[in-house]
Amino acid sequence: MTNLELFLLGLLVTIMTALALAPLIWAAIQDGRYNDEQQQLYREQALRAQSAAAAVESSGVPRAS
Repeated sequence: MTNLELFLLGLLVTIMTALALAPLIWAAIQDGRYNDEQQQLYREQALRAQSAAAAVESSGVPRAS
């Protein structure tokens, strides 16, 4: 095998590997973004629940036990 053939074979393998990994990397990025969105929604929901509970306690309305 000549140097040129070896170089072209290595280039072909590198390109094929990059093409195979690109969708996986893209999916991991998208999954991270989705996770960030879900975490933000959970935080907002927890803050709303906490605010509602604080409003009930400060209004002096007795809670059912």
